[in-house]
Amino acid sequence: MSERRVAFGQKLARERIQRGVSIDDLSIATKVRPVLLQALEEGRFEALPPPVFVEGYVKAVARHLGLDPEALGAEYKMLAMPASSGQAGVQSRDEAESPASRGWLLWILGIVLLGGLGYGAYVLVSGGGWGREGSAVDAGHNVAEGGSPRPSRKVEEPRPAAPAPESAPSEQPLTAASTPPASGTQAPGSTPPAPIPAAPEPAPLPSAPAPQAPLALENQPKGDLAFIVTQPCWCEAWADGQRKVYRELTPGEKFSLAGKSFKVSLGNASGVALFYHGERVPLPQGEGRVVHDLLLPGGMGVTHP
Repeated sequence: MSERRVAFGQKLARERIQRGVSIDDLSIATKVRPVLLQALEEGRFEALPPPVFVEGYVKAVARHLGLDPEALGAEYKMLAMPASSGQAGVQSRDEAESPASRGWLLWILGIVLLGGLGYGAYVLVSGGGWGREGSAVDAGHNVAEGGSPRPSRKVEEPRPAAPAPESAPSEQPLTAASTPPASGTQAPGSTPPAPIPAAPEPAPLPSAPAPQAPLALENQPKGDLAFIVTQPCWCEAWADGQRKVYRELTPGEKFSLAGKSFKVSLGNASGVALFYHGERVPLPQGEGRVVHDLLLPGGMGVTHP
């Protein structure tokens, strides 16, 4: 896997050199630090941030060099996967194709075949074929001994059934003409009454719209620039020209920075709620959205999917 990573980095370096782009120019265009770009081209994935952030860096490099960002991102994601998963898959296929498993299959087929033969023998015996042969042998044995054959039982002919007694004449069923009209029913020839129209059902009342969730979150840490972390996110934050944060943030973490001007880069913008002087800063939503050099005050920086 290390050789494939080195080959992947060499391909990125070759594409960059062929286009006459330096590491510094590529860093300025993609907002990725030169040390990270150099580690990526050398195949040193262990020196890079988590793969969910580096995948955004690879796509940004591919866009600047005119390559397919989705293809390069998928190739990097496959190479960044741990090697243990691939070894487990090979081992499971070897176990499934081992001779022991084929032997068990032959045993099961043999048991099914023997069961079918046993069932066929049972059906043959229960049909009476062998029983009739045995009775004929017994009869021949009695004749050979000088005895008279056993008299067979006389089959009694069925007696004719006695004629059924004449039944009494059934009463003629009443017809609609002979049946007197019941009380409350309509007499023949009369006009049927008009049906009573059903009352219209009341229209359902429109439901009230669901209340919108407030933009600001409660329990904000006090400070000029506050962070509330909900998902894992790689963060680099500068306050008044000094770097204060350069690490991966964990869910549930809350902290703030003091200063007059800030510059923030996030590897997963949807995993952080950012507050500047108590007001929430709008960030792009969606898993894996990367924000580079967000200036406060000043405006948004460069956003990559």
